[in-house]
Amino acid sequence: MASEGGRAALSRPLLIWISVLVAVAVVAGVALLVLPGRHSSSITADEAGPAAPIVIAVPTVLIIDASGSMTTPDAPGPRIDAAKAAAHGLLAALPDNATLGLMTYGTRTGSSDQEQAAGCADVSGLIPLGPLDRAKIGAAIDSLVPRGYTPISLALRTAAKQLPADDSAQAIVLVSDGEDTCGQPPCDVARELKSQHPGLAISTVGFRTDGSASEQLACIATATGGLFTTAGNSAQLAARLLATQNVDLANQSLSATGSGGIKLGQSATAIRSNYGDFPAVDSGDRVVVVWKDCEYTFSSGVLIRIAPRNGGRTIDGVVPGTQLQHVVQLYGAPLDSRVSTNGPATAWFAPADQGDSAYEMDVDGYAQSGQSWAGVVKRIVLCTCRPHPQPEQIVAVNPTDYEQIRDGNSIGIFFKDPTGKWWCHIDQGDVRCFRGGTGDELMSTLGIPGEPLVDKAYSSDGHKYPPNLIGIMIEGAGVPVAKLAFDDVGADLSDLQSDYAQTKTLDYDHSITVGGYTCVVRRSGISCDGSESYTVGRGFTFSDTGYSLR
Repeated sequence: MASEGGRAALSRPLLIWISVLVAVAVVAGVALLVLPGRHSSSITADEAGPAAPIVIAVPTVLIIDASGSMTTPDAPGPRIDAAKAAAHGLLAALPDNATLGLMTYGTRTGSSDQEQAAGCADVSGLIPLGPLDRAKIGAAIDSLVPRGYTPISLALRTAAKQLPADDSAQAIVLVSDGEDTCGQPPCDVARELKSQHPGLAISTVGFRTDGSASEQLACIATATGGLFTTAGNSAQLAARLLATQNVDLANQSLSATGSGGIKLGQSATAIRSNYGDFPAVDSGDRVVVVWKDCEYTFSSGVLIRIAPRNGGRTIDGVVPGTQLQHVVQLYGAPLDSRVSTNGPATAWFAPADQGDSAYEMDVDGYAQSGQSWAGVVKRIVLCTCRPHPQPEQIVAVNPTDYEQIRDGNSIGIFFKDPTGKWWCHIDQGDVRCFRGGTGDELMSTLGIPGEPLVDKAYSSDGHKYPPNLIGIMIEGAGVPVAKLAFDDVGADLSDLQSDYAQTKTLDYDHSITVGGYTCVVRRSGISCDGSESYTVGRGFTFSDTGYSLR
């Protein structure tokens, strides 16, 4: 079975490569043959969903791409360096009795047009298939220097020659960052090899691939009953590879495209042509039908929402009861969230980089502090409901409309946000924002869980407190010298109260520029950043979920 994993931002490519190779080895490579119907209890549901099937090792040839594109410095650093480190991680993880061969391509020629003929014959068998020799294979990995073409078809043929010429279980694992550049369609070669080796499965791993490259790698896997996946992040990849060990469960789980062979965006007519007992669907704006304990929502006859009545399960093993932080590790930060006062919160996550699909999850105990999220998943729905941020339209206001005068003199620019939580003051190059309110609330602390305490030098009584003020001050000839985040509970509030009593509201998505700073009010809080040469690079953000100084 070929299973495509969605791609996400590659924030940790080295870990991704390690997970790619180790996980592929576990699933298809050194290699693993799934025995249906039996299960192991070595992996917990919270880590990867259901327990893993029992597997046995089969002879495997690993092919590592060393074409010229592997020098691309976006891993970060050259891709080949990440691949080498990952391959060493694979060697360390393999069982001692593994049978492994190592091949590469692209190391003996360059990638110029004049070198194409030689480059398309540039396939090297570094270590013949045999008992695992970590030291020898490790030295061969370290010797790789990427230079040339990508002769995938020839590499597959050469690898297959090392495998048993019978119908026994055997595998090839190809790791590539691109498609074949030598003209012979590798998918045709894969079909040919499958007919010669009935027990062969070729698994392919695309590193930063999309479009035609991903299609080609997927075709190779599909033609041989292997696995195709792309690297999104290490947690997601490991979970998706593990999911392929239980094909039935994976097929019935929610993925980026659908569930159980039914895809978002399909017409009701197309679904009924494949599943004769699927209910008839009216052509109304929003029609819900129930089939096999799952609710399907259609708009004008097109599927837009899949909601399993058992709470749902993603292909990565997220189920009701999964901790929200684990969800974030798989799919990144929520695209959007809504907190309810009388029920669970709702958060939306991206199952893949592109497209309109999203996982809509109900979450009990939803909370965020900085880059950490808390809560427990209660229900999972797949829908064409991905939030797409709209281009920010910021309206600039006239700062003199917010100026306050006392005794004939300007005392600065004052404003507050629409909630009244944040009160700000800009005066002669200094900018600061307080936790707003009246009376004692005016200088109260934020009360953010886990917020850091500010240095005692900034507090009124020499103790450390959570901050209630944040800002930037200048000294002398407009030179920024101090970033402030301090508690000032001992301040005399009389002047502040009288000044802020007159403060005007700066609406959401409005900005004010004065005194070397531009401050913007958003629903998430207030941010101020330097707008002149002497303040540029200085600023802060102040909100319910935390604060930062720049």
